Amino acid sequence: MSRSLFEGGAFGASDVGVCFGIAALLAYLVIALAPQATRATMIRPLLGLVASTGLVTLSIVQGLKWAVGRVRPYLVGSPPAHLPFTAWFHFGAQDLAHGRFNGSFPSGHTATVCIFLALAYALFATPRLTPRLRRRLGLAVGLLVVCGAVAMGVARSMDRMHWVTDWLGAIVLSWLAVHWLYFRALCVPDQYALLARRGYLPNAGRAWEVSLACCCVGLIAGVAAAVLATRSAWTAGLSPRFALLLLFGCFLAWISARGLRVLRRRLVVAFEEA
Repeated sequence: MSRSLFEGGAFGASDVGVCFGIAALLAYLVIALAPQATRATMIRPLLGLVASTGLVTLSIVQGLKWAVGRVRPYLVGSPPAHLPFTAWFHFGAQDLAHGRFNGSFPSGHTATVCIFLALAYALFATPRLTPRLRRRLGLAVGLLVVCGAVAMGVARSMDRMHWVTDWLGAIVLSWLAVHWLYFRALCVPDQYALLARRGYLPNAGRAWEVSLACCCVGLIAGVAAAVLATRSAWTAGLSPRFALLLLFGCFLAWISARGLRVLRRRLVVAFEEA
């Protein structure tokens, strides 16, 4: 279950979530960049939700791995470094001053399984299903996803690759990301309410859902880079590479936050003009 094509191994359970997100992203781009609206345009918000969930969730996971630097179980106390254990809410002993690393918190394998939580939310919004069927399917898929994520987390802990709090954190963070995207960032229920009332979706620009997700990715990456540079400089002293990383992180976070505000403003205007 812990294998992954993206880590040089065989196809594993976590790769299913990655492939699902990539397929949703490709399908979204085909529909969103089409010269004319078609019947498939109706599912664009759902595909945008799934694609954005994959981008935002995995960026949160990787950003926290870099920023927190928690040591994996099999490395704690092992020679030659003899790295110490740290709780999930403390900065770990790994940073750029000690070379490249792959932090433990949160679990990336578990987060890829949780990408399917976007499918559960998408089922709640599917207009062609009855409200009762939507609730049942959404809850059933959500429960299956959580069970699969827990199974993945237990397997990773048994392999001494993650602490229990790593995969619990991945589940909670993934759910919060999906919930925020569904209700606040992409406003999926509001989009379908407008579709039912006026017969069209809000026009906030071509491929605006994925553009918004990319701004979120840039913001998260920028903050993570700034925190990592600060931690590394605190450990080994300020050096040119840490200073450049700090400046780059701050600039990336600033420009991504500006892009996020612009896209949100476009969406508000699109709803007001509808």
